[in-house]
Amino acid sequence: MTLNARDVLSGVAFAVMTAWIPALIIGVFVLLVRRVLSAFSRGSAESSWKADVRWSGKVSVAVFLVACIPLTALGSFLNTGCGTSDVSEFMSPDGKHKLLVYNADCGATTDFSFNVSLLGTKEKLPRGGGNTLFYRNHTFPDTRPERRNFDVHWLNANEVQVRVSALDRAFSTSKDGVMVEFERLP
Repeated sequence: MTLNARDVLSGVAFAVMTAWIPALIIGVFVLLVRRVLSAFSRGSAESSWKADVRWSGKVSVAVFLVACIPLTALGSFLNTGCGTSDVSEFMSPDGKHKLLVYNADCGATTDFSFNVSLLGTKEKLPRGGGNTLFYRNHTFPDTRPERRNFDVHWLNANEVQVRVSALDRAFSTSKDGVMVEFERLP
């Protein structure tokens, strides 16, 4: 698993949102303990009140900072965000473009989907998906011969035919000078 800046920032946000809770609880607890102890010790309670608040504030900040480091790491690794899988790549005859058929999934709270994207040969599919030309929720690309639900055929360097069993109606679209024709796979 590779981490990018988005993962780290998400981890930091997770850490900040969760670390302040124990820091606040521990800070208040330290303040209460110091106030109880100062009530039973010699000296003026008024003069030690500000010192107790300052001391518990320093403890809270320390707890917050110490808690943020492991929580940032935990949040960075837990945040998988959207991902792609089952990527099938089809190169154009001139080698300038590639058509990708893949499954996109953003976790338990979203539906997975069958996606088709057209990219330049050297472009990588972004983590959250590419320039999606077609998608179908709750369907994934199946490459098993007996269950194959899509077919891709480059007619020439500027025209590609994509046949998909989950297609409701035929349509065409164009991107980067390449005409992509979608048809229903029988």
